[in-house]
Amino acid sequence: MLSCTVTGCGKSDAQVKPEIPNLCTAQVTDGEKSYSADLCRDESGVWTVKFSQPETICDMTVKTFGESYAIEFSGLTQQIERGKMPVGSVAASVTECLDHAANSSSVKCEKDGEEIMIRGEAPCGEYILRTDSGGKLISLSIDNRLSVEFSDIQMPKSE
Repeated sequence: MLSCTVTGCGKSDAQVKPEIPNLCTAQVTDGEKSYSADLCRDESGVWTVKFSQPETICDMTVKTFGESYAIEFSGLTQQIERGKMPVGSVAASVTECLDHAANSSSVKCEKDGEEIMIRGEAPCGEYILRTDSGGKLISLSIDNRLSVEFSDIQMPKSE
């Protein structure tokens, strides 16, 4: 998790820890294209992104494996190196930004009303991750190209 010091108009500094969920739904808009996908992150940090919309890629799954991705669709699987994944890849862009926000010390945080804006730059571009004051994901904007709204968030179970 990431810890940010946030200052607000006349308020004292606050520590914010964005919470990366085990499972959530992402509604993604890329220009006039829209995608819906379930994002799942396991204990080892492997992301699984399973698309449900649009119909043309329904059930396509993208998994991260360190420096590569595995794409599964219609019974076929292909492994792609991280550097060769298209920059516009929705799955790669969203998961890279979430991992970067959770692990980078170079992000900048600021309070915006009741929300926290976390700004950073991942390999896919500059992003703004919005959370509530407790760190729960709300939305993500990447290079003013992709916008993501998070819902159905399931956090890791406390041990």
